[in-house]
Amino acid sequence: MKHLLFYLGMFCFSFSLLAQNQKELKEIVILQKQDTFSLNSLDQQITRKEIQAIPYEDVGVITQKIAGISLKNYGGLGGLKTFSFRGISGNHSVVMLNEFALNNHQVGQIDLGGIQAENIENIRFNSVSDPSFLYPVSSLVAANSLNIQTFENTFSAEKYQLRFNSKYGSYSQLDNYLSLKKGFQNKSVAIYGKRRSFDGAYPFKYMNGENQFDAIRKNNDLLEWNTGIHFSSIKEYKRWNAAYHFYQSEKGLPGSVIFYNDFASQRLFTKNHIVNMERIVCKNNFNSKTYGSYQTSEMRYSDPSYLNNKGELIQNYQNNSLSVGEVFNVNWKDSTLDFFGGGEYQLHTLVSQNTTLVYNPKRHIGMFVFGAKIDKKGYLYHLQLNNHQVLTHKIGGFSEYQSIFSGNIFVEKKSVIKVIGLPRLQFKRTMRLPTFGELFINTIYEKELKPELVNQLDLGTSMYLNKFKVGIDLYANLIENKIVAIPTKNLFLWSVQNVGKVFTQGADLSIEHNFLNESTISIRTKGIYSFQSALDYSSITSPSYKQQIAYIPRHTGTLDLNLEFYKKVLFNWSTTILSSRYALNENINSNLVSGFTLSDVSIAYSFKTKKQSEFKCNFSVKNLFNASYQYIRYYVMPGRNYLISLSYAFQ
Repeated sequence: MKHLLFYLGMFCFSFSLLAQNQKELKEIVILQKQDTFSLNSLDQQITRKEIQAIPYEDVGVITQKIAGISLKNYGGLGGLKTFSFRGISGNHSVVMLNEFALNNHQVGQIDLGGIQAENIENIRFNSVSDPSFLYPVSSLVAANSLNIQTFENTFSAEKYQLRFNSKYGSYSQLDNYLSLKKGFQNKSVAIYGKRRSFDGAYPFKYMNGENQFDAIRKNNDLLEWNTGIHFSSIKEYKRWNAAYHFYQSEKGLPGSVIFYNDFASQRLFTKNHIVNMERIVCKNNFNSKTYGSYQTSEMRYSDPSYLNNKGELIQNYQNNSLSVGEVFNVNWKDSTLDFFGGGEYQLHTLVSQNTTLVYNPKRHIGMFVFGAKIDKKGYLYHLQLNNHQVLTHKIGGFSEYQSIFSGNIFVEKKSVIKVIGLPRLQFKRTMRLPTFGELFINTIYEKELKPELVNQLDLGTSMYLNKFKVGIDLYANLIENKIVAIPTKNLFLWSVQNVGKVFTQGADLSIEHNFLNESTISIRTKGIYSFQSALDYSSITSPSYKQQIAYIPRHTGTLDLNLEFYKKVLFNWSTTILSSRYALNENINSNLVSGFTLSDVSIAYSFKTKKQSEFKCNFSVKNLFNASYQYIRYYVMPGRNYLISLSYAFQ
């Protein structure tokens, strides 16, 4: 391990030295804007305007606008939200906040329900990342990356910028956000804060066999705080960014309705600290970024009604992550050839004093990437080789060492071919390690779980058909040693298993069209449809052989209609469709979870003043037709509800 750290340190240090004589500010600005990228639908983007059309409560709900993503929503506002992409669990995707990876090695996935939406400038989902973005190595070696760019992270020389948003909605939802940015000649400082509360006592109807019962969701309240500060400095050819983020929440865990009782009292307390720093240097044809991040997450679960000798159950966990790395991009031969690469070291620990964690684990990870982007004879080639060096400390003083290689090959035609459009082809192999929670929590022994491997093949194209912008992708994925976590009677206890091999095949279709784009009226539509067949091929003797994996719907889709009048009044209709799926891998009627169709509508009015201020008022109705639905079996969602949003922006 000492040799691994030594070589990683030398690797990062050598590229820092190469960057010392660099001299071009404009490339730093390009890296920040990220508004041009040639990889089309493998690089999907949701803009600030789309996000503001309907005031979304968090990032989790917004991700449903990304083709191929299936959201797992455990309770609406404040509820746990995770996602899968084309049948591949979210553990294979890196979630980034302002290009810093969010880490949680305890559970592996990031709760998107805890990431605010008010300050988002854009969301970008990548299957192939342009090397010029200088994303961290951990995102380059992942199957996919989801980058959330915020207002606080955008550099501005304006003297003052202000953002304010206040929401009030059904079930006592109250949400206030304030951000202030101060600009200097070559520096900017931003500070923000947000408070959100929600009592969660919404009525619901539930069918249990042939019987329907009405009830009120209880122990579903939420109180959370977000705050932070961001500093940015640009001088000649260098840019420095530093940020601190704090998140704290207290929420009730209402559990699944089949086990529901009026005395449910389980609580979850979370407190997160994140410190990020990076230096970006650009000169001529050489760009590099040195970065570091420290994250700590404290979680406390309490159940005062637990039946044991103490009469209660309290579990405390602290998850710590340290990441340092360097990534670079070198342009060669007049923009026709780019070399890129980097290295990153991560240290993850999980500490707890309770008996459900059989060991306080520690894991060292070294990640390396090297590749080339070639632009030649009308084709774009992206070639990449990855390596993971992993050392996990286990029970009894033993350590497990692993060296795993993976890679990516991508080819795209740059000029339009008649009828076919802009075809592209990708093959990608990635991996993810079992999380600490999967290995060590809620068991009396250490589980034997293998790393999950994914082989992805994608064939797609982008084209214009009668002024309709169309993207089509056909794909096939082979998942080996797939790890599946299924909730039990509450959100804190999970059943974890390897199901062996899973073969996924499907298609993504995206259509966008601007019917009118005039000063008095504009009409825009956007729709996505995804088909996913994710079948268990583990064992021919298994009852779930060749059956759909749990909670992967075969059909999903969204359709948005936007009407804008005089650039002041905006009407938006958004529909989400999710087909039936199964709660377990055995596809029988008793495991079936019904599909649903949701419609949300909103109307907004905005106006600008001469002093560069903008006011906006938005009224929205969620679940317009009062559908009774569940993403996850027994975790009922709210019916029709309302939200009023007032916002103010200065410059």
